[in-house]
Amino acid sequence: MALWNNGLLDPQIAKHFNCSKVAVSIWRKQNDLPSNKAIVRSERSSINHEQLTKLWFNGLKDSEIAKEMKCSTITVWNFRKENGMGSNVGLFDWGRAKESRGKVEGK
Repeated sequence: MALWNNGLLDPQIAKHFNCSKVAVSIWRKQNDLPSNKAIVRSERSSINHEQLTKLWFNGLKDSEIAKEMKCSTITVWNFRKENGMGSNVGLFDWGRAKESRGKVEGK
């Protein structure tokens, strides 16, 4: 769930767990989660940066921000990465969201 919340695509999640893309797709569907599709350029240019940043500071996860802003989670993930914003989900905290609003490594 944390990998999906961070905007990873099915093939990336499958590689992480050394399983098939189909297995990840089935897991997503069983959990009523949409695919983290590739970035749509028009979507990226229409993002309200101020609103996204505000939602992030309020502790929302990428999936919650994406739903609120009607965009993909990968778009939110890329925005965070480009702006040195950490994830609001602990990568290995499988249960509950954990704040980690620090800078992205290397920024």
